[in-house]
Amino acid sequence: MLRSMTVNSIVGNSVCRIDKQLYSIYDFEDAELVNLFGATCFTPFPCPKVLFAEIAAINRLRIAAYSCKIGAMLPETNAVFERINSFNPETWKQTAEFEIPDTPEVVLVARIYQLAVSLYGILSLELEHVDASAPNWPDKTTTTAEIIMLMQKTLKSPKCLSVMTWPSAVAGVAVADGPEASRKLLFDILVRIDSDVLAYGIAAHTIERLQAFWLTKKTGWEDCWGDFYLLW
Repeated sequence: MLRSMTVNSIVGNSVCRIDKQLYSIYDFEDAELVNLFGATCFTPFPCPKVLFAEIAAINRLRIAAYSCKIGAMLPETNAVFERINSFNPETWKQTAEFEIPDTPEVVLVARIYQLAVSLYGILSLELEHVDASAPNWPDKTTTTAEIIMLMQKTLKSPKCLSVMTWPSAVAGVAVADGPEASRKLLFDILVRIDSDVLAYGIAAHTIERLQAFWLTKKTGWEDCWGDFYLLW
């Protein structure tokens, strides 16, 4: 139960307006929260543990950026992307704290989550609008193109598809000003997820958020999300 609450809080805060977040979670250190994520794979949200830690770190950077310029946080921001970039989907299962199946799907999902976390950082911290970018910051256009290409592959694997709600939410903001085909793909993925009786309407709610956002023609992270809601 505590583990689920931790994941819900961190992931939910990521797709929530800054002023609507569950601030009580910030009473804990990120290291404590990541440890609660567990030493086993959390099946509903199979984000590699080291990348889950960066979601938590970006959440805190968003709070800090709300009251000061991002330039004041460049060292912390650069460090986050250095850690994200150093993650290797091909080899992480060899160093994980738990046994991971040796299948192509594992690498695919890990890479998608890596790209989604990178995009979350770029979009939510509005780094594409910063004058002086760092060399380790991912390019939004390139990262978006790759995640869309890889998410297309999940359509062939029900297991992979079922855990694409959060990556779809992140990519959904990234493609707001992109090709209609990309938005349709994400819509189709979320519809398929929602068809599962165990989806609990989460994917459907994500569809509503994204479709309303796309109609506004806006592109900002804060423009898309509103109140806190569960997202895994």
